[in-house]
Amino acid sequence: MPFINRRHAMGQLLSASSLLTAVPLAVDASTARAAESPRPAISVYGRLPDMSEVTLSPDGKRVGFIRNIKGQLVLMDYEITSGKLNFMPIADMKVRDLTWADNDRLLVTSSVTADLVRFIGDKNEYSRAHIVDVKARTSLLLYENLKDYYPIVIGSLGRISINGRPHVTASNVRFGAEVFYSLLAFDTTTGRYTKMDEGKEHVLNWVYKPDGTLIASSEYKQSEKLWRLRYLNTLWTTIYEEVFAEL
Repeated sequence: MPFINRRHAMGQLLSASSLLTAVPLAVDASTARAAESPRPAISVYGRLPDMSEVTLSPDGKRVGFIRNIKGQLVLMDYEITSGKLNFMPIADMKVRDLTWADNDRLLVTSSVTADLVRFIGDKNEYSRAHIVDVKARTSLLLYENLKDYYPIVIGSLGRISINGRPHVTASNVRFGAEVFYSLLAFDTTTGRYTKMDEGKEHVLNWVYKPDGTLIASSEYKQSEKLWRLRYLNTLWTTIYEEVFAEL
């Protein structure tokens, strides 16, 4: 499969643009008027694009994207070599992001508005994440049916490999007798999870290696308005901290 160097391609594009600019074009008024097209209706500007969220699988063999077919969203999985196209309707999803969970399954991030007990406010918008096998038409919602968790995700998602098996990382809040901030890794095939980290402090983000080894985390302690960066070397060690009124 041929690859295109982005810098080379951009250079060729700019060169072509310069050539077009440099060549004088003689266009009379009648031709210009004929080339004009009527302005589209305002509704066109608010319409969903026919194709969106195009993403290439890690091995470069498949392309995932979303098609808008007569107002209905359909998740597409295109196999580049064979030309086979698999699809799965996702009409009820508000899709926010699309990437690959592994070489065979897509990771769909969507949003939902809900009133969740123990979260501040009434109705808020929350993120959800599905591992979707378009070919098999199966979908796994992360954190679904896990005790003390809502089926939502907080923060960014990641992709790691544990013992040679692909996993998707996702954080959430566990509401037990106390509140804990958790980072779990979900097996993309079985849906079983591995607990990577958990603590009482509000972790904003984790840093980890491709094999899931934790390196660092950033936290915000609301009661003290304290942000701190921690590094893991056998034990968690604070390497920087600063007070912020709001974060």
